[in-house]
Amino acid sequence: MTTSSNEQARYAVLEQWANAAAGGGFPVPTKPHLVAIAQSGGVTPMLQRVREVGMWQGTIAWLVQQADAGVVNPLSRLPQHLVRPAGAPSGGAGAPAGTPAGEASPPQSREQLRFDRLRAWHGRAVESGVAGAEGLREMHLRLVANSHVTTAGEIRSIFPPVVGRFADQLEAALAGGAPRNAAAEAQVGGANSATVPGAAGRGAANGGANGAGSGVDGPAGGANGGGRPDNGPAPTSPATGARAAGQGAAPGGSGQFVAGAVAGIDAQPDRPADEVAMDPARSGSGASATAAAAPAPPPSPSQPDLTIGPEGFAPYEFGGSGDEPLPITLRRRPDGGIMLTWPPERPRRAGHDGAGDDREARPVDAGKAGEADRDGPPIVIDRLISSDEYPPYSPDAARLVVATRGTEAVDDLDFAHAARHYQVWRNVGTSIEDAKLSQPVKYASGELVSPVLDFDLREDEGRVIGQWRVLPGTTRVQVFRIPIQRAAGASGDPTYRILHDDDNLGGFVDTTAERGQRYLYQVFAEAEFDGVARLSAPTNHDLLVSAIHEPVRDLSFDLHDSADEPLFDLSWTVPPGGQVVIYRTERPPQPGIERNAVNVAALPGAGLPDDRRQSHPIVADGERASMRQVPWPRGWTRAYFTAVVLLGDSAYVGNTVRGVRVPKVSRPKVLERVNRQVLTFEWPDGADIVLAYSSMTGVSSEIAMQGQPIEVSRSDYREQGGLEFPRGRLDTKGCDLHLVSVAFDGGRRVLAAPEVITYPGLLRIWYRVLTSALPDGRPLIRVQLLAESDVDPAPPFVLVHNPDRMPLTVDDGRPIAVVPETAPNSSPQRRFVPSPLPSQGNGVSTWIVEPDLFTREVAAAGYLRLFAALPPEVLKRVALLDPDVRTLRLQPPPTAAGSGAGPAAATPAPGGRRG
Repeated sequence: MTTSSNEQARYAVLEQWANAAAGGGFPVPTKPHLVAIAQSGGVTPMLQRVREVGMWQGTIAWLVQQADAGVVNPLSRLPQHLVRPAGAPSGGAGAPAGTPAGEASPPQSREQLRFDRLRAWHGRAVESGVAGAEGLREMHLRLVANSHVTTAGEIRSIFPPVVGRFADQLEAALAGGAPRNAAAEAQVGGANSATVPGAAGRGAANGGANGAGSGVDGPAGGANGGGRPDNGPAPTSPATGARAAGQGAAPGGSGQFVAGAVAGIDAQPDRPADEVAMDPARSGSGASATAAAAPAPPPSPSQPDLTIGPEGFAPYEFGGSGDEPLPITLRRRPDGGIMLTWPPERPRRAGHDGAGDDREARPVDAGKAGEADRDGPPIVIDRLISSDEYPPYSPDAARLVVATRGTEAVDDLDFAHAARHYQVWRNVGTSIEDAKLSQPVKYASGELVSPVLDFDLREDEGRVIGQWRVLPGTTRVQVFRIPIQRAAGASGDPTYRILHDDDNLGGFVDTTAERGQRYLYQVFAEAEFDGVARLSAPTNHDLLVSAIHEPVRDLSFDLHDSADEPLFDLSWTVPPGGQVVIYRTERPPQPGIERNAVNVAALPGAGLPDDRRQSHPIVADGERASMRQVPWPRGWTRAYFTAVVLLGDSAYVGNTVRGVRVPKVSRPKVLERVNRQVLTFEWPDGADIVLAYSSMTGVSSEIAMQGQPIEVSRSDYREQGGLEFPRGRLDTKGCDLHLVSVAFDGGRRVLAAPEVITYPGLLRIWYRVLTSALPDGRPLIRVQLLAESDVDPAPPFVLVHNPDRMPLTVDDGRPIAVVPETAPNSSPQRRFVPSPLPSQGNGVSTWIVEPDLFTREVAAAGYLRLFAALPPEVLKRVALLDPDVRTLRLQPPPTAAGSGAGPAAATPAPGGRRG
């Protein structure tokens, strides 16, 4: 297993603490739990459920923090309140502080007793120069101590050669005496026996350092007491170890964690922990008094090797697989291979405290049924296996990655198929041999898809080409093209997936990438597991697509001048690369600048300053882009628009379009001159001519402008004082005039928005008064009327007489009664309505003054005048034209003989003055 330096430092501190705490008689976490704490950097929620971890949670957190901070020998600085587990009495676990000399010390665990013996032997072997002894690490000794093996044969069959070569010596050390084959120790390294001074000396050393000296070789004594004869039975349980310790305990050697392991260290923080613990002056009774209680020396820098040999596992008998397998976490390592981790134990079930889950779920041999409870937690061995294409059906029928007592492994084997299956099969027993012989259960599983191999990405004239190799079983490769600015949070986003309809097993060709853009191309291999598609980890490659330096050559301008605020639109074809900016200037840019690329800094000198850039947003729609609803600059009649493509420090100037806007005609007015009309207005700036279209009232300008206009130039307008409409051009009943100002731009007409003014119309009526005499001498006065056009109904009229002067209004004289010529016997009317009122060419309407009334009411002198009896606002639209004023003056009646036919047949002549 590969571990970080932080994990190694944490484990070293935790193991040193656990050894010291166990020596004080306190329950401590097991080694697998310490490994898990070191890897996770603290106590996880799952580990909190373990009693031995939860009770020490505060102490563990403090030690991990000190280890991460790089504090040297943090155990010597352990705060007093963290020396004991939560809820423990102040005097410690085994005996209160200050226990009198000679009272029993707290019992040591069997594993700790075995480890102390092995470490003492190892120290003597290294000092004696035994060949190969320095190759043994503390983790090897710890594994042997925790394995419950007792014979040299078991040691050789289970452990690697670096340990197995010392099997006889380890067996003797575990038994507390010399090897059964005395020559074996000399064979491995003769210096060992030569340096031990006689049997008595060896017994004293073993008894003092290990607490289990030989009764033949020398007197027993020390912290653990209990000497025994050669070949006598070694202690087999913590209880026997405790009894032996009680028999040989020396004064002051109580083995308390507080007084023996911590107090001495605190007194001399500058000395190494193992040196202080083994100092007789500090313990009060020699090395033997503190050997068992002192914390273990720091382990080697490497993490403990938890691998187990692959041989010796019982064949799988295809029994039940137990609970649903837990998931395996699979992660790719940067240097290659797959890191696999799985949970050390199953999550607690509701109503279950979680203790002994593995023991309850796995059968244990009947002959060893009580051993697990007596000797502590069961031995758990996990076998990680793998199989390509199909899931394994047995741990014996697949490739073994590793057999381990840990919960992680690395697999460096290359894939042979796109689909790889991993499984963890768990064996549980009271020892490694017992666990190997027990039936395994499938504990965890996971699947992994091989990514594409030999991914190559390149570009060819804007086409991005990807090539790779896939393993058998790959059903499809999903391709994603992600803009580099969005790549951080868009991995696997379906928005950016391309080439959906292709399987892409050999690669792809992307023809839609935008030139000049950088993309992250992400590919996922796809394979099926039991009919369900799974994806591999992504393979990534970023690429900058080359840009083509092309200017915009089709910029177009469209003015919308119908609103109060004139707006315009610009549109162009999107170039293959670069950023498009639009300049608006009053003059065209310098000629020839569009021929070659120029530096951006040269644009202001060419008539394209930065402050003339348009800031309105650009909207892209496929191959076209546009800038819409941009206000026209107030007071401008012409503007020049230039598109420039920017690529880095280079600028590519495109075509320039000229926008022309002619102001509308303002303040129009029609001056009525009876026989003609004159249109006046303020001449628009920039206009060359003004067109006037007439239409019926209410007709839209678009329809009206399809007719024939009257045109006036600027010079004619100034000369005539306006636009004159000849008689009859405008409808007498009223019409709309649509006035359009026009400017000429490069041979085309640019029209302004039309301005509409309504001409109310004018009804022109002519009349004349004819006087003659009847045969009896009475005056005969006739009034004849006609209109410019037929009028039905006609307005009412009144004939007024004033004896002194020309009547000025309808009330300026006496109304005269008249009757129609066609009905002379009808009742006379002082207010008459000719209906219909004919137009020229359709006759006249003639009315006769009643002779008798006229003779009685009016003197034969004065003036007659006809008036239209209308309200003033209506009268504005009627022009009643007076005849020659001489015909309106009453003359003495002529004689009957000279009257003749008279003017009765005559018609009023158009002309004269308006009455």
